[in-house]
Amino acid sequence: MDLPLNLVNPAAQHPNPLRLTQNQNGLERFLAHNRQTKIVWAHVGGEPLATRTPAIVRELLTRNTNLYMSFRIQRSRPEVVADALTPQGTLKPDWVRLISDFSNRFVLGTDTFYQDSPQARGGTATGLENLQRMLSQLPPEVARKVAHDNVAQIYRLNAAAQMPLPADVPAGSNPKKGTAQKEKVGN
Repeated sequence: MDLPLNLVNPAAQHPNPLRLTQNQNGLERFLAHNRQTKIVWAHVGGEPLATRTPAIVRELLTRNTNLYMSFRIQRSRPEVVADALTPQGTLKPDWVRLISDFSNRFVLGTDTFYQDSPQARGGTATGLENLQRMLSQLPPEVARKVAHDNVAQIYRLNAAAQMPLPADVPAGSNPKKGTAQKEKVGN
């Protein structure tokens, strides 16, 4: 396919090619190389090329048990099947079914960059609002997996490594200080 015009930037240090070739076979060879390695593919639900439709994502997830998807929903184009939300903020039915059927394989992403540069990059408030809209339209147990539980499973986070929520931290306490003291006592 031709590179969409909005992604053409000949002035970029490493510009995208103007013609894109199919790479799904290469991706699947990569995934098959080591099925113990978990791969999280970013920008599902609103990626710029609009090629990851629910049908294609379903096929990939079915064949590749080590593939996970990270949502980034900065845009909502009504005519684009690959976009998870309508412009009104409604989660499209094919996406609801897909996320529910593979509820252990999706996470949230913001694609936010923190850099010392005048040019801002990454997620926006709209993107965060879209993620919240999406979660609010999923069954509660599916939303919890996508918003929290799957990240802990994929990255093997345990309860000790997780930061407490503000409501869990008593006023005036310092959780980092308490952790450091426990480590000191154990040495």
